[in-house]
Amino acid sequence: FMIDKDMKEDSSITKAFPDAKVLYCYWHIEKILEKRLKIKHSLQLALDMMLAETEDSFNEKLIEFEKIGIINLTNQSF
Repeated sequence: FMIDKDMKEDSSITKAFPDAKVLYCYWHIEKILEKRLKIKHSLQLALDMMLAETEDSFNEKLIEFEKIGIINLTNQSF
């Protein structure tokens, strides 16, 4: 069976077909990992900004935020 990322679906399939192999869609798994890694990276950037010792260091992290799509410096929106 090939499924997206639904753990309930996985559970149901393995209960109904104990010997079946369940495969997860690569695209869905990739999107989940991207989202989680972006969040983790964002948290680290926010911490680095809070602990920045210079304005230049703070601004470098702010630019990184824009690169990963958290904020838009052009429109000054979050």
